[in-house]
Amino acid sequence: MNTNNNKTALIYCRVSSDRQKNEGHGLDSQEQRCRVFANTDHLDIEKVFADSFTGGGDFMLRPKMRELLAYIDSNPYKEYTVIFDDLKRFARDTVFHIKLRKEFGARNVELKCLNFNFEDTPEGKFVETIMAAQGELEREQNKRQVIQKQKSRLEKGYWSFYAPPGFEYEKNSLHGKVLKQTSLAPTIKEAFEAFEAFEAFEGFESGIFQSQTDVQEFLQSKQFCGRGKRVYLEKVKRLFSRPIYAGLIEYPKWEVKRMKGYHKVIISETTFDNVQRILTEGRRVRTRVDISKDFPLRGLVKSVNSDKPYTASFSKGRSNQYAYYRDTDKNSEYYNKSFKKETVESDMEKLFLDTKPSEEVIEFAKALIQSEWESRNKNKKIVEHDIQREIVQFEKEKEKLIERSLGTEKASMISIYEDKIEQANLVINDLQRKLGNSRVEIDFGTAFSEVIEYIKNPLKQWVDGDLKQKRTVVMTVFDGLAEYEPNVGFGTANLAPIYKVFEEIYASNSQHVDTPGIEPD
Repeated sequence: MNTNNNKTALIYCRVSSDRQKNEGHGLDSQEQRCRVFANTDHLDIEKVFADSFTGGGDFMLRPKMRELLAYIDSNPYKEYTVIFDDLKRFARDTVFHIKLRKEFGARNVELKCLNFNFEDTPEGKFVETIMAAQGELEREQNKRQVIQKQKSRLEKGYWSFYAPPGFEYEKNSLHGKVLKQTSLAPTIKEAFEAFEAFEAFEGFESGIFQSQTDVQEFLQSKQFCGRGKRVYLEKVKRLFSRPIYAGLIEYPKWEVKRMKGYHKVIISETTFDNVQRILTEGRRVRTRVDISKDFPLRGLVKSVNSDKPYTASFSKGRSNQYAYYRDTDKNSEYYNKSFKKETVESDMEKLFLDTKPSEEVIEFAKALIQSEWESRNKNKKIVEHDIQREIVQFEKEKEKLIERSLGTEKASMISIYEDKIEQANLVINDLQRKLGNSRVEIDFGTAFSEVIEYIKNPLKQWVDGDLKQKRTVVMTVFDGLAEYEPNVGFGTANLAPIYKVFEEIYASNSQHVDTPGIEPD
């Protein structure tokens, strides 16, 4: 039976680095001192909570501290005494120190510290605040010293943070800790060069990555983050943004400008710069040589019951050149047959002439869509405000995580921080995209008119348009490749669904509408 008013003791220990474990300030030594103290004070130890995670100043980021508070909450009828080895193990941030004191106070928990006496007097609280502030000062000073040392190493051309994927540290008698490549280096090199190469080969070669998603799938197949671990898209973005892979060192946050580093390159500087340009400006699109203004239907038309689109070319006659579309599908009944360009395109014009919704259908669709448009924009400002608030919240959380990742040398903790930062970035990017989409101001009338031009008068777009417009109107009118049959023309079986939908909507609703464009009673 306990002799301290039926109170039972819980011990909380904490270290923030491997060095502390190895220099006599480890968890075992803290626990031993707390047990001796508890024995002297006639307290029975019920459980020990040992944290090896600093969490910066925020106690709620320490797993064992959260577990300790939850444990107390799960035993509401017990009175506990919580023992600390040192006041610095309690909290090293004045604000969080006070908050943590309130958390324990709300639970009626008595606090015992081996090097400090907690007193609920004005004088005692004043001294406690000063001691907490001193602990925070020491933490900030230590952080400043670490940053100064890291910045000095960076300015000399040495990476001073945790080794990024593809590298690990090795000791060098002349340069100290320097980066050397790991078995992941060839995978990183392939990812960069394959992403860069798509532009040159137009994506038709195997092993060429068009998008960052392709790279993500490639890295996942290589178990880049380890067996069974997911490769987030944010991991690809961070990978591609690191100049360190091109043998360069920089850290703009500390005003460390780009310079050559003392480590072996994985990719060339040219490849890195090309990838940055692609990510920033997009790819340089080249018009394929088999698409020209002379043959706007090339690749968009096929024979009935065929799967392969027509090609096109000029055929030289005795005194002139003649343009033809040609069926090259070996499974087609028209295989290797050529059709005059003028005939095929004239048949397309005939289809366009007969294929357009009536003005009544257009007006009804406009009224219907505008009503929906206005309905969805009613709460737009509220939605934007909520999204912005979420972004700010996640940005603050990310900054905390970044700060903590810089303050630890433990590889396991760095990996945890990195994953959490990536996940926070994913959420922030998604929210920013939603916010950006929400803020786009588009005049409904203008937007509807631009879209509907291709639908209501395809013939005009075909006759008056440039090559891009001609091809766009064909792709708008047809659901897939346009099907052509010699001496018959183009069929309507695979017209785009929008033409059918407009007619069906109007047919099913017009009986309730007195005038097109007016909502029903």
